[in-house]
Amino acid sequence: MAQRLYDDSEYNWSYEIKGNIAVFRMEGWQGYADEELKSATEAYRKVVSQDDIKGNVTLVGADKMPKDSQDYIAKNWADNVNYVDIERCAFVSDGLTAMTLKSNVKDRTEDTEIESFDEFEDALNWVQNS
Repeated sequence: MAQRLYDDSEYNWSYEIKGNIAVFRMEGWQGYADEELKSATEAYRKVVSQDDIKGNVTLVGADKMPKDSQDYIAKNWADNVNYVDIERCAFVSDGLTAMTLKSNVKDRTEDTEIESFDEFEDALNWVQNS
């Protein structure tokens, strides 16, 4: 098992590395506190900026997310994607959340392909085949 670059044990989100893809799980969304969102952003930059990481899948379990949380994630995930310079980024959720995040992040990024999916495996395959 690879060394953990960030301790996510005290938060409601987690991450794992699948090959050269960083997977962030923000499932069971209850409108995370600012501290949780900031820690996820910090971890994202640290984990995804590794040289061997070429893409990211973010699972958002909530089919409805509070507007302020959507805005925070859209802005900060776009900043994160631009910061780490990855090829592809995918959002996964039931419902409209992934599509909303995709649209908002895509509007704020330049060189990264952004897509939304209903199923994790579909998102992972898409990111891996860049």
